[in-house]
Amino acid sequence: MKYLFSGLKAMLVLKKYLKKYFNLITRIKSKLRLLKKLHYTHIKFNRNKETIIVFSQYYLKNNASYNYIENIETILNEKYNVIRYIYENDYNIQTHGYSFLIVKYDNKTEKKQLLSHIHKKYNVKILVLCSIDSSILEVACSLNLATLLISDFSDANYNIVDIQKSVIMSDKVILPDAAIFNKLLKQIENLVPCPSLVSNIHADCLELFHKKIKYEEALSKIFLKHISDSILINSENIEIQSFLVSSDVFDTDFMNIISSKSQSAYYYIKTQRKGFYKACPNPAPGFSTSIWICGNEAKGLVPLYKSIKNGYETTHRCMILGSNHLTETQKRSFKNKKIAIHLHLYYTDLAKEFCEYFKNISVSYDLYITTTSSVNNPDIKEAFLECGAENIEVFNVENRGRDIAPLIFDLKDEIIGGKYEIVGHFHSKKSVAIDGNVGDKWRKYLLDSLIGNNTIFTNSVLELFNNENTGLIFPEPKDFIDIGANKEYINSLCEILKIKKINQTPIFPVGNMYWARVDAIRDLFYLEKEKVIQNEPLPTDGSYMHAIERIMPHIAHKNNYSFVTVYKKDIIN
Repeated sequence: MKYLFSGLKAMLVLKKYLKKYFNLITRIKSKLRLLKKLHYTHIKFNRNKETIIVFSQYYLKNNASYNYIENIETILNEKYNVIRYIYENDYNIQTHGYSFLIVKYDNKTEKKQLLSHIHKKYNVKILVLCSIDSSILEVACSLNLATLLISDFSDANYNIVDIQKSVIMSDKVILPDAAIFNKLLKQIENLVPCPSLVSNIHADCLELFHKKIKYEEALSKIFLKHISDSILINSENIEIQSFLVSSDVFDTDFMNIISSKSQSAYYYIKTQRKGFYKACPNPAPGFSTSIWICGNEAKGLVPLYKSIKNGYETTHRCMILGSNHLTETQKRSFKNKKIAIHLHLYYTDLAKEFCEYFKNISVSYDLYITTTSSVNNPDIKEAFLECGAENIEVFNVENRGRDIAPLIFDLKDEIIGGKYEIVGHFHSKKSVAIDGNVGDKWRKYLLDSLIGNNTIFTNSVLELFNNENTGLIFPEPKDFIDIGANKEYINSLCEILKIKKINQTPIFPVGNMYWARVDAIRDLFYLEKEKVIQNEPLPTDGSYMHAIERIMPHIAHKNNYSFVTVYKKDIIN
């Protein structure tokens, strides 16, 4: 038995060493495969120079960005140690003779391993791309390399997603001329609220050719400046990233785009510094990017970072529920105020869902249901008998004015007759024009934020009205929002309601569900129906209905009330 145990022990030791041996062999083979991709030229590496990588694909050899580099290769070599990262079929030492090292690229090579090896060995500062390759960009970003993209976006293989992703992730983008700059703006317009806010994208290559100057000399000076600027921007980004990651304010879970806090912060920084505010959610509950840029010089800056440095962690009042923020608030009881709830039930199949939510409202309330459905009113009323309302009334209304007209016109006498102090406004939102189940998720996010799944939560929301200055409560918006195509309608409403001119609407009840003090929004009930109600179908943006939704906080402010947003921390986004 003793010899048996000794033998087993020896076998385990042998197995351990064999595993180490095979792992070593695997690493050596991997290293050899990697080294086969590296080809050194007659140019010597100079330790006194910084090292850069220039990436291009052979089939784009004749495009403007490739020629940009070729025009200044001599000056580039004088300033830097140049590594040329090329497609394998483009391997030609004569073509790339100004580089001290040529790296052959193919789709099978582990890009991160290859770039990581070069980066560590030569302390590479920047990757210059003459063509789009989002996978190379991602690797460079993961290694904290500065990135400079030069492209005319001429290749038909580039799709809009690749272009947008590459422009976002590059520290700086250089375009051959103004025409291509304008073309790019068209391709990224869904990310940019205002072209004047676009930063770190320049069109200055071919334009120089038309000026009475020495083209190559001027081009090289500008290009070298772009390289040094990109390295500086990247250095700043890394510093800002470190600050945000260590901050308790920056909220990765709220953003819900990337699980890693570090990567979320990096993406946030990249989008903000280029002005691509629509490409990234707000960085934290209580901090609205749209509010911040409306009140600050934003170009090239990271709003949350700049705001915290200036001593401000929020842009507006936001109540975060499901956290320690409400420990004291929950000890106070809601001062019982007479409440009306309006539900516009366009989709009657959602009756059961709303009934379940309304059961969580423990205070006394009356329920008013408006519908355009042919379903009998008694059947709709019966579906809500267990919801906890003291009184339930169902009204058939015409299919005009979405969920807004039924509240401010059809229920005018009921709501503003003096019986109610608080009104809750809800509707059976589905957003059927949007692909997938986005509409369902959005509706549930709004309802979970305003009512939740238990009476304690609902009371916590309603307790906010214990502050007599609170006039409007709505879910915390997650995305960048602006005035959209609604300026002319908002101007008209401002004139009718005698509100000061509104240039932007950076925050409002997106989705148009809210709790409101009746006195705070009373003005809405005195609008003239035929002036503001348009016939269906309404556009996805740009109408009186969209305009009314956007000016809700302004109406409350006009009546000396403030708004509060609500964020339920445990909501799955």
